[in-house]
Amino acid sequence: MHGNNNFGQGGQGHDVINVIREHGFVPESVYPGIRYGEERHNHGELTPMLISILDVAKQRKLGKLSPVWMDAYVAVLETYLGEKVDDFEYEGKDYTPVEFRDEMGFNADDYIELTSFNHRPFYSAFPLEVPDNWSHDLYYNLPIDELLAVAYNAFENGYSICWDGDVGEKGFKHGDGYAVVFQDLSEEEKEDEILLKDRAEIDVCQCKRQEAFDNFMTTDDHLMHMTGVFEDEKGSKYFKTKNSWGEES
Repeated sequence: MHGNNNFGQGGQGHDVINVIREHGFVPESVYPGIRYGEERHNHGELTPMLISILDVAKQRKLGKLSPVWMDAYVAVLETYLGEKVDDFEYEGKDYTPVEFRDEMGFNADDYIELTSFNHRPFYSAFPLEVPDNWSHDLYYNLPIDELLAVAYNAFENGYSICWDGDVGEKGFKHGDGYAVVFQDLSEEEKEDEILLKDRAEIDVCQCKRQEAFDNFMTTDDHLMHMTGVFEDEKGSKYFKTKNSWGEES
């Protein structure tokens, strides 16, 4: 794309699946991915390092690129993450990453991505127009009620869901451990602190979902792991969701 595509930390759920499909995976004990003695990855340093190499490579004034610029890029990756593992021993048996994937019974084709927007035809696949879909993978488009039915059916049959949501909305109450979609208030109503605190949820319909997508109010901020459904004391249903922001999150 000559530099005209999204590049940054994170991505979509299919990025992990695509890598596993092509390259397999290894146990974390074999490849922890951190080479500098810390418990957490320092992607805030790694990402600018990689971007600086790409910024040089995409400068057309340099003319023809050398055949080794990609080696410099890979060297930075391996300095931070470790060298690529081609084969390893685990619990007394030798594996390649692909062999280990197959031994674990993981089939990348068991996974499918679904979405729900009416700017594209339902019951067909399209490349979802969000920046993190930099690989332009296809999502199967369902009406919103059917998307919800698929989610409930998954949980009822013992499956979980990778959910790409917007954690920048005011209804994402991270500190309180829940997320809802609140009603919009007028400027006058926003002055009423009690009303602002206790405002009601909305019933999200297809048109409201589309409107929030089109006007950039809802974006693809963060992937989370939905593991089940529960009801609160008022009978409201919630999806139980695991976050990756630490054990205290």
